Amino acid sequence: AYLADGWLVLASGDAERKIVPAGDVPITFGGAARYYIRNALGAMALCSVLGVADEALAAGLVAFSGDADVNPGRGNLFEREGIKIFVDFAHNEHGVKAVNDTLRAFNAGRYIVLFGQAGDRKDEEIAGLVRAVCELGPSHLLVCDLPGYERGRESGAVSKLIAEFAADEGVPKNAVSMFISPVEGVEQALREARDGDCLLLLALTQRDEVLAMIRSFVAGDVEGLE
Repeated sequence: AYLADGWLVLASGDAERKIVPAGDVPITFGGAARYYIRNALGAMALCSVLGVADEALAAGLVAFSGDADVNPGRGNLFEREGIKIFVDFAHNEHGVKAVNDTLRAFNAGRYIVLFGQAGDRKDEEIAGLVRAVCELGPSHLLVCDLPGYERGRESGAVSKLIAEFAADEGVPKNAVSMFISPVEGVEQALREARDGDCLLLLALTQRDEVLAMIRSFVAGDVEGLE
């Protein structure tokens, strides 16, 4: 299974079968999410070996939206008045870089990123995460503690370390804000969002609360965000 000329293709020997255009698979966001294309190709190959018909493969891929109702916290895209909100559980350097590749295709005027990290990660792993986030060129970093995930570190220690690593990457001090939880950080992100912005919310905890807030925001309920 491979990608060729924008199509997801299955091959057996010299015979090629075009299954579906990559851009027609909702979770690829028009073909921008290369990591989801790789996942789709793997699923196609496995299902084909199991005898699933090509037509069924195409129908299944086109039907899988990957939205917050189907796959909460994994590549969930919301939109409101020119604002794109992307929620994902990416929690390491590799994962964030993959998400970055997708978000660059949005050509946002500003990228605002919320993230944190658990306390049991090594300092160099946290530094790698920060580097990856900074590669997106965010105008504002919203750094949040993850209550209950301190895992051997003092409360707030990871956020402080993230801020230090962000400074090492050249992020101005006034472009970094600290929050005691993802929910508080998301509130601020929604409050400052404007037409043309893309919010990347790497909310590793409080998923249900975060998604509920975003749904309310998208529905036009901005009470408490003014």
